[in-house]
Amino acid sequence: MPTIEIIAIDCPAVPNFPRFKGLAYIAEDKLVSHRGLFRTELNKHTGVIVHLAGKDFTEKNGFWFAGNLMHWDLGHTLQFLREPARDVRRLLALMLKASPSGRGIFLSDYQFGPSRKKMERRMVTQDRFWAMHDAGKLRYNALYQIRDDRRTRS
Repeated sequence: MPTIEIIAIDCPAVPNFPRFKGLAYIAEDKLVSHRGLFRTELNKHTGVIVHLAGKDFTEKNGFWFAGNLMHWDLGHTLQFLREPARDVRRLLALMLKASPSGRGIFLSDYQFGPSRKKMERRMVTQDRFWAMHDAGKLRYNALYQIRDDRRTRS
């Protein structure tokens, strides 16, 4: 099952985010992924990380996988189902707003995904990220750097 995580870069403390109808999450103020694919990159930053999971997961389960948030008939293409996509879009916007610089990271780690990890070196806006999502251009085992559309580049 995939791990999907969103990071608010340099966010000093976990904000009081709302709960969502289409997904569950846990937020932490230490950038430690539930998997290790991008550990080196996360070690370069501080902030808050949110781990996404299906609505049926709770902290008591101990496993936070996002498998039931995703379309699975698309190969290595990462695409959310409709209801979770609305909530992820809102949560990503809140995370970028919580970042003092308006910057964030979206990452996925799926053990059955592509064998090579991908790091998007250029910063993309939220709008560009979601256009890539809707066009089927996001993939598993990838890290995307995202900036708030309403802020200038830092």
